[in-house]
Amino acid sequence: MKNEFEVKDDDKFSQTLVYTLDRSVAQIDDLSLQRLKKIRAQALAQPAVATYSRANWRYFSMAASRAMLFAVALFWQQYSAQPFTDADAEFISQDIPPVAQELDDLDMLIAMDDLDA
Repeated sequence: MKNEFEVKDDDKFSQTLVYTLDRSVAQIDDLSLQRLKKIRAQALAQPAVATYSRANWRYFSMAASRAMLFAVALFWQQYSAQPFTDADAEFISQDIPPVAQELDDLDMLIAMDDLDA
């Protein structure tokens, strides 16, 4: 949200801009003014023409998708090229320590066996 000073600055800028444009329009000769009005009317009558075409976007999307496929293949190759070492195998084969809940269940089972005996 704009504060009071920004609003005043915006109003001052707007007033200066309107004054400058009005003064500049007043200084334009009649022939140039008529041409500007004609061009403005033509621009308003014609629908806006996009500066791009579907064909250009199609080629761009095809090129972008090919670049992404190449990048994915390159990264995958670099990732899969890393060697599998003995340290990796040792880490994977380690026993996973039981969580607290499993330890409680184990203690309960041991206690039940002691009661049965």
